[in-house]
Amino acid sequence: MLLPIDNPCAVHKVDVEFLNTPKKNIFRVTFTFEAGRIVDASGWTRSYESGPVTPVLD
Repeated sequence: MLLPIDNPCAVHKVDVEFLNTPKKNIFRVTFTFEAGRIVDASGWTRSYESGPVTPVLD
């Protein structure tokens, strides 16, 4: 979130990603704040894979 905020009572949105490493899931949530309070939280989940990338030869 950028600081300082010109109008802290206005609507602001923040995207946060949560990781569940053992289950290889990512949860992206958009929090909506109004007058400094959370008024909405919505998002989605997806799986992910991590590790070294195998080179591709032409």
